[in-house]
Amino acid sequence: MIKDEIFRKTEGMLYRYYEKLKLKDKLNYRIEVLQNKIHRLEQDIKNCNIVLDGEIKAIDYSKDKIQSGAVNSNIECELEKAIDKLERELKQTKIKLIKTKIRLSQIEDEISSIEFAITQLSEEAKKLIELKYGTWPKLSNIEIGLRMNIAEATVRRKRKEVVEAIAKWMNIS
Repeated sequence: MIKDEIFRKTEGMLYRYYEKLKLKDKLNYRIEVLQNKIHRLEQDIKNCNIVLDGEIKAIDYSKDKIQSGAVNSNIECELEKAIDKLERELKQTKIKLIKTKIRLSQIEDEISSIEFAITQLSEEAKKLIELKYGTWPKLSNIEIGLRMNIAEATVRRKRKEVVEAIAKWMNIS
């Protein structure tokens, strides 16, 4: 039998584990979205998929004399601005992707030890802790018992056994 303090600490770790699993899924989705955005931006830059204002005029070469001190036309300047904007957005998106991947790596490191402890449990024990700590809204012991086809007292007893086993695997004392 473990102390109440260790029991609560282990339960807290289980709750956080399932919260971090959800966060991990969100981060993986965000990485996918950012990678798609990077690909789209790179294609836009490569193919010059840029919409310019219809009011912009190019240099008019139909006249005899061209009065312009500018080396580039207005269209060229607008194209440069648009491509620069795309390149800045691409750079910012790549930075977001790197930061998201770093955060995902941190989450994976944080959950790895408890994940190992959970893999050592029986399938019934895994189902019990998933129902108890990984569902939203939280289920009562009676609801868990109904889903697992066991009595509520058995749910309480098995929960204590599982939390004790995880505490031992995690060397919590």
